[in-house]
Parts: sequence; structure tokens; C-alpha cells
Amino acid sequence: QLAPHATVSGKITDRDGDPIENANVTALGYDYNNGGKMLRVFQSANTDDRGQYRIADLQRGTYYIAVTVNGTNTPIESPQLRVHSQIPHETYPEVFYPNVAEPSQATPVLIKPGDDVTGIDFRLAKVPAFYIRGSVANAQAGQGRGGVQVQRAYTGTTVQQQRYIAVRAQPDGTFIVPDAV
Repeated sequence: QLAPHATVSGKITDRDGDPIENANVTALGYDYNNGGKMLRVFQSANTDDRGQYRIADLQRGTYYIAVTVNGTNTPIESPQLRVHSQIPHETYPEVFYPNVAEPSQATPVLIKPGDDVTGIDFRLAKVPAFYIRGSVANAQAGQGRGGVQVQRAYTGTTVQQQRYIAVRAQPDGTFIVPDAV
């Protein structure tokens, strides 16, 4: 006999209570892989224009709900223009329910077959963000290496599906990785 799947839903808002559209909300659960216990993504959903989300098709288990907001640089501008800016750059960091920074601090959500868990809400606050700038050089000739992919991995995460930001180096080998928190 098949057990009915469950759902988790809620609303994502900013500090002022305004909805955040297109935030990615994930249901993470612990899994054992290569002899280690790691969090992995089981299901996810994006918020609508009212900041509401609904993660469906969850099986019985214990989940940790996390939210990430991409493209939070407001106003949208080139990182090169921010080099001497007096206006601090801010972004929304990834948070876990109930608005904590680390999975170890998160409150687990216990799901039973057929559950419709509501009210898993987040109120997000922007934090200072930074740019990582550098250059990639050919070790033999000291020349720029345009087109090389540079990745910033999130440290301390136990999420099996690695989270990172990737950018391509410019033809002269320089790169800028935005939104480091």
C-alpha cells in the first residue's frame, strides 16, 4: 500500500514584511553516503509573487527547510562599479528554519504521510556582502587564462548537493565572484 505524500508550505518575507519573489525553498534530509551522514535535497519550490511556496511530494521523514535568494544585489549593477562605492552591498544569506544560519541550529520538521504542514515562514534580513576579486594565470607563461571557471564553495555546509557560485574568468584572466557573506 502506498502512503500519501505530504506538503510543507509557508511565506518568505523581508524585514519589513514584504514578500520575496522567486526565493528557492528546499526540504533537506539526512542521508548516508560513503560512510558519512550528510544533508541532501529531497524537494524544492520557488516562491510566487506573494512570497508563498509549497513543497509537495514529501515522504515520511524528518526535514530541514532552507531558503536561498538569488540575485539580491539591489540595484542591479556591475561589480566593477562598486570598487569605490560608499554604499554597502547587501544580500540575503541562506537560512534554515526558523531563521538560523546553520543546519545544526535548525528545527527539524517531522512529516507523516498525508501531512499538510503550514506556517513554515521566514523573515529575511539582508547582511553585508563582499566581492571576491582575483586573476587566474597560466603557471608556465604567467599569462591570463580567460574562460576558466572559478567557483566559491560554501564552507561548513553538510549538504550533499554542493552549493557554490561559479563565474568565468575574463579574457585577461580576471574574475569577480559576487555576494560572499
